Amino acid sequence: MSIGRTDFVGSDYKTLINSIKTKLMVLPDDFKVLCGHNESTTIGFERINNPYLQ
Repeated sequence: MSIGRTDFVGSDYKTLINSIKTKLMVLPDDFKVLCGHNESTTIGFERINNPYLQ
């Protein structure tokens, strides 16, 4: 589990965290997330189980 990388040129940790908080964590728990590397998940599952969102 992760929340994204910030080691690329032009990436910014504070911007990433702000986007997660203001765009993703405001969605309902049953909102499905289709990520590019793993199986689908939901906002609620990630909110509870992803240590980077604690």
